[in-house]
Amino acid sequence: MEKLEERIKAVMNLHNYNNRTLAKDVDFTPASIGNYLSGRVMPGFDFIQNLVTKVGGFNTHWLITGKGSMTSSNFDLDIDEVASFVDQNHERLIKESALYRRVIESEVKDALLRKLSN
Repeated sequence: MEKLEERIKAVMNLHNYNNRTLAKDVDFTPASIGNYLSGRVMPGFDFIQNLVTKVGGFNTHWLITGKGSMTSSNFDLDIDEVASFVDQNHERLIKESALYRRVIESEVKDALLRKLSN
């Protein structure tokens, strides 16, 4: 599987997750999961870390790089490949974190306005 979103879908299938149940277990919103699965948004480190630590049952190296077996637990994590992945996606992750911040600010503002209007 070439794309990260395909590997995330495979992990979801492995554990019989849908967007809502995965979101609950990894402390993200179903909308965020949908964005990751569609490829519109690249998941950040926090999501990957939560997927690994709170869900597990898959080869982390495979999740990050697409190399190796999905369920093999015997692998050598190639730190150069991980660093390359981060380097290649650094700009995109920075842009997306700014987008997340704007979305969260908007949601907080809307919630406060709703609260004040009640």
